[in-house]
Amino acid sequence: MRTSTAIPAKISYNGSTTLCGNSLNADICRASGNWFGSKGRSGMQTVKQLNRGSHFILTCTIARGGGGEGVAAAEVRVDPAPPPMVTLSASPPEVVINGQPLYAGQVHIPTAAS
Repeated sequence: MRTSTAIPAKISYNGSTTLCGNSLNADICRASGNWFGSKGRSGMQTVKQLNRGSHFILTCTIARGGGGEGVAAAEVRVDPAPPPMVTLSASPPEVVINGQPLYAGQVHIPTAAS
């Protein structure tokens, strides 16, 4: 028996989540997907600064008595990045074009993220 969860499973851009894994009767557990390495048969690990959706897979093996393998996975959904904030200013703040003054101050233009 094995379990793998991510708490929370949906996070904000550059957020963090805690992965919780548990396996009964396993000798060895290893991670794959967006994490890696040997893992204990049970435990938690915090993953920080996620900026895209991720899959975390925990594979546990019974080495004795003919063996066997179990796999559990957790998916983390990440909100899209916020749009960038663009600041535009002019110096001097007044420009004359064809005899007409054109005034410019600071303008904040949010743009859609690509």
